[in-house]
Amino acid sequence: MNPPTPFAGYAEISIDDKGRLSIPAKFRAVVTPMAAEAGGTQAGSVGQAAGTQAYYVLPWDDSLVILTERRFQALAADASAVIKPTMDSKTISRQRYFTLSERLEPDGAGRVTLPKELMTRMKLQGDMIIFSGGDYLQVMPLASAKRLIDDLYAEGE
Repeated sequence: MNPPTPFAGYAEISIDDKGRLSIPAKFRAVVTPMAAEAGGTQAGSVGQAAGTQAYYVLPWDDSLVILTERRFQALAADASAVIKPTMDSKTISRQRYFTLSERLEPDGAGRVTLPKELMTRMKLQGDMIIFSGGDYLQVMPLASAKRLIDDLYAEGE
């Protein structure tokens, strides 16, 4: 299996009142459906049609982490007691990882519909920024994300 092509960049997005979040095309373009990796002859996981893309979402502080199905399964296979889905030093328990994660399949326009419980608890709606963490995506409220991006630009000064 080839290493995954990393996500790169960021984009402003919005989450509508129905909980739909559009994964930008530049991020969708680097995701290889798991069935395609296996030669396209079988589904990549239980309940998945061959050749479909799927993402897993997980609440992470004030943001939402989006993992590809391959990354989610790799973390799930890790036998350690804690899981680290981002580059942050923080870890979470396996119980939280499995209980709060949700599998989502994008529609034809590349949108995923977030679970109502997740939207309500995290107050996810309106203008956001989706940005790359390499092998995951992170969605944050616009103001918080802009501060983070300003900080990243300032690192090089």
